[in-house]
Amino acid sequence: SKLIQVVLDPKEYDDSKWISPQEMLEGDYHPALKVSVRGLLSHLKLDEMRKAAQEGADDSTLAALAKQYLATTVEPDYGVSSYKVKSDKKSYEGVVTASKV
Repeated sequence: SKLIQVVLDPKEYDDSKWISPQEMLEGDYHPALKVSVRGLLSHLKLDEMRKAAQEGADDSTLAALAKQYLATTVEPDYGVSSYKVKSDKKSYEGVVTASKV
């Protein structure tokens, strides 16, 4: 598996671990990572909805999937995040600000 081949440079990363998308969204992680996870979940839900439509799902099933899809397309939190970039090894801490580009 390609996942086993991932090797992170210990000089760059203090810690690494695999977590679920839900843990990422609910946890204290960088806002850019959360936006990426929401995008992935949104894409997967849209694929699920398309497949259901192609297979002839009824309107109530498609409506439920559409609501689930819309729930994944939440606008990111703009402004200063509660997340802080910090490194004890490098005695560094900084705030993260998200803005529209």
